[in-house]
Amino acid sequence: MVKVCEMVTGTADVARVLVYVNNIQTLSCTTPQPITPTPQPTPQPTPQPTTPPAPPTTNNECNDKQQLLRVQIKTDNKSRQNEFVVKRRNNKNEFKKNILVGRNLEQKTINRFEACVNLERYCYKLIVNDKGKDGINNGHVRLFRDGEFKIF
Repeated sequence: MVKVCEMVTGTADVARVLVYVNNIQTLSCTTPQPITPTPQPTPQPTPQPTTPPAPPTTNNECNDKQQLLRVQIKTDNKSRQNEFVVKRRNNKNEFKKNILVGRNLEQKTINRFEACVNLERYCYKLIVNDKGKDGINNGHVRLFRDGEFKIF
């Protein structure tokens, strides 16, 4: 369990966070408690498994029929004005299903978002919205397919 104790906004947002381990120790954001040793020795570690666990899967592992789509937006100091959505076209020729959404982008940095798509079966549309209607000063929007920069 994670508890956010304090948020500080500014040029870089910062949070002071406590991580709780259930049933081990109770921690507080206001009063630090000393850590005391356990009254009994801890049990011996368990032996290693005979078969190694499978590697963790991540959102950017696509199946054989999919490609990895990455949207990369370099923002200016007005990043809260910018957002985007990647939509997939349905059988009625309408772009309804949201595949990837980017809001509350970090300012003056490159924001990256990834999703698996099937370009052989579906058509996708990238919509970038600039609420301030003043563009992204010294920024860019780039699309990558399987790690390669693409201009569609």
